[in-house]
Amino acid sequence: MPHSFLKFFTIIFGVLFLSSVAQAHPPYLIKQGLTQDPNGNVIIKEKRYGDGIIAPDPFTFQLRNKNGAVIADSSVSFYLPVLCPSLDLCWVFPYRSFSLWASAVTLDKSAIDFDKPAPEYDFDGQEESFREYLTDADKKQISGYYLKYPEYEESLLAFKPSMLATIVSPIIIIADNIIVILIVLIATVFVFILYGALFANKHTDSKFKVGKSYVFGFLFMGGYLFTYSILILLIGYLAMPFFYLLLTIFLGSYLGKRLLRRK
Repeated sequence: MPHSFLKFFTIIFGVLFLSSVAQAHPPYLIKQGLTQDPNGNVIIKEKRYGDGIIAPDPFTFQLRNKNGAVIADSSVSFYLPVLCPSLDLCWVFPYRSFSLWASAVTLDKSAIDFDKPAPEYDFDGQEESFREYLTDADKKQISGYYLKYPEYEESLLAFKPSMLATIVSPIIIIADNIIVILIVLIATVFVFILYGALFANKHTDSKFKVGKSYVFGFLFMGGYLFTYSILILLIGYLAMPFFYLLLTIFLGSYLGKRLLRRK
C-alpha cells in the first residue's frame, strides 16, 4: 500500500512537471505608461516578464526609447513595486528577502543614452507586432523569444541603489498591497469572531443540544479554516511578500483576540 501511494504521487508530480515545461511561454512585455525624454520624444515604461514555470513569472521594470532600445532596466524579482511618474522621480523596489525593506533603486538620468539605436533582434516574423507596440499607445502587450528572459540578465542599466527609496519602501509595499492586506486582516479577525459565536458561552440544559451545537461548530469552523488556509497560500504565492503577509496575520490575530476577550 505505501508503495502504491508513492507511485501514485510520483506519477502526479511527473505529469504536473512535464505539463509545466510543455506550457513554458516566451518572454512578454506589458506597457505601464508613457513619459518623455528631455527632447520630448516618447519613452515607454514597461515590465518584461520571464517564465516562472511553476512559480509566478519573474519580471523587471524597463524604459524603452522611440527606436525600440532598452535604455534603463532594473533588477529582476517576483515582486517589484514601481513609483515612476517621470524620469526625475523613478523608484523601483525589488523585494527578494524576508525583510521589512526592499533593496530599492532609483533612475540615474545621467547614465541614460536616450538616442540608443534600435536593437538587433531576431524577430522571426514578429517585427510588425513590435513596431505597433512602439507606435500605438493602445497596444499594451507583446511577446516573443527575441525579448529574452529577464531572469537570466541580472545587471542594472541606468538604475542605482537608493538609500532614501529603501527607507520608504515599506510605505510603498503596504500601499501597493492595501486591498489584499485588508482582506487578510478581516479574514483573520473573522476566525476569532466565528469561534466566539460558535463555541463561547454555550449555556443550555440539554446535553443533546450542546453536543449537536458543537458538532455543527466544528464542521463550520473546519470549513472556514480550510478556506482561509487556501486564501493565505494563494496570496502568499501570488500577491504579496511573505513577511508582510505574516505581519498582517499577526495583527489580525491580535485584534481578534482583543475582540474575543471583550465579548
